[in-house]
Amino acid sequence: MLTSENNQILTRVGPGTAMGGLFRHFWQPALLSEELSGPDCPPVRVRLMGEDFVAFRDSAGRVGLLDSHCPHRLADLYFGRGDFRRALGYYQRTLASQPDDFEATLQAGASARRAGDPQGASRYYLAAERLRPDSWLPLYDLACLWATTGRPEPAAKLLERSLQLGFHRPDLLAGDPDLEAVRRRPEYPELLRRAQGAAERPRPEPGAGEEGRGPLRRLRRQGAAG
Repeated sequence: MLTSENNQILTRVGPGTAMGGLFRHFWQPALLSEELSGPDCPPVRVRLMGEDFVAFRDSAGRVGLLDSHCPHRLADLYFGRGDFRRALGYYQRTLASQPDDFEATLQAGASARRAGDPQGASRYYLAAERLRPDSWLPLYDLACLWATTGRPEPAAKLLERSLQLGFHRPDLLAGDPDLEAVRRRPEYPELLRRAQGAAERPRPEPGAGEEGRGPLRRLRRQGAAG
């Protein structure tokens, strides 16, 4: 008879587990091809081995499977067609029953911003910061918002705080169009230097949290469903 410990080893397939690591070396069935009816059809949510994805067909009819959350701001890619008001309503309903849901709060901020409500976005980002004072994500998102609404100096200060909390993405500092006004400020070169230094330091593999949710989260597979 299997021990409880061995049973857990054999049956757990989420990120960071032994069997999960094994299965991630092989293709896995995700959904039927006909569930994606044609080019630019509505996306389909998929859950595989404890991770959430979005399946879609592009304008050429090619099938893709993406991590359900944007690696930049964790926005839900299910709403990637630009229906930000609908997305905001979805997150507001989630927060009505789970007010301490950090990810939903952060995504509500992103949706409010894209829906044209910067004040609402600020409130959600600040609420997310209160929920997770150890995370750089709310500060980074708020910095992007402020940089695009005429507040580059406080935006730079938020990026400074983000660095103190482990921000390590010089590519975002250098390439995010939201931060164009910050890149014109005198403190930008030092912010970039520090982000580059942070990126060079070794870090553990991300788990279920800040930026990634295991190796499978970072895959984009074309042709995964027919």
